[in-house]
Amino acid sequence: MCFVTGHHESWWSLKASLVSIPKGRLLTRIAYAQGHTFQPLLGPKSKRSTSDIWDLVRLDTSETDTMARFAAGALRRLVLVLVLVPLLLVESRLDPIRLPSDRAEKPINGDGDAVGTRWAVLIAGSNGYYNYRHQADVCHAYQVLKKGGLQDENIIVFMYDDIANNEDNPRPGVIINDPQGEDVYAGVPKDYVGDDVNVNNFFAVLLGNKTALSGGSGKVVNSGPNDHIFIFYSDHGGPGVLG
Repeated sequence: MCFVTGHHESWWSLKASLVSIPKGRLLTRIAYAQGHTFQPLLGPKSKRSTSDIWDLVRLDTSETDTMARFAAGALRRLVLVLVLVPLLLVESRLDPIRLPSDRAEKPINGDGDAVGTRWAVLIAGSNGYYNYRHQADVCHAYQVLKKGGLQDENIIVFMYDDIANNEDNPRPGVIINDPQGEDVYAGVPKDYVGDDVNVNNFFAVLLGNKTALSGGSGKVVNSGPNDHIFIFYSDHGGPGVLG
C-alpha cells in the first residue's frame, strides 16, 4: 500500500515515489491532497482513463530488486572490510617486517642452541683491485654475522686480501661496501688468503678434513648432525662457470 500526499512536479515524480512497492504488487490506493497537481488526471475533463493511470503506476520492480541486491552486497563487503582491516593492523604490529640482523636479539651461536651450532663459510673468489666488490661483500657479510651473534671460531673466511692495502685504494687499510659506509675490513679473520684460496681447501674446510688442507689457519667446519652451515660465495659467474 502506498499513499502519495505531497505535491509533485510531474507524473514521473509520482512514479519515482513508488519504487518501494514490492515486486508484483500493484498500487491499490492513491490519496491525493486537495489541490494536488495530479487531481485533474482523474477528473471529468481528464483525457486519461483510469486504466491509463493504472498502467503508469504498475511497476516492474526488477530494476529495484537489482539495486537492492547491489546495495546488500556492498553492505556485506563493507562489513567484511571493517572486520578484516583491524585484524590485519593488529597482526602487522605483532610481526613487523624486519631485516634479519634486526631480529637477532640474542646470540644465535653455541652448543646449547636448540638447533645446534651455526657455522659460516665466506668466500671471495676473485682478486685484484678491479674486483673490489667481491672482497667488500665478504667483509660486510662477516660484520653482519658478528652482529647477529656468531663467534669467530665458527666463521671461516676465504679472501685474497689484496685490496685493503692496495696502492690504488684511496683509503689504505679500509674496505667499504657503500659509498658512505663504514670500514668493514676491521676485525675480519683472514683464514685463507692469496694462493690458499682454492677449491681443495674449500672442500677440506667444508668437510672438516684438516689433513687435506694446504696452508691457511687450519680452521675447518667441525659440525655435528644438528648444526647448520651458511655458505656465502661472491665472485663472477655464468652458465656452467663459477669464479
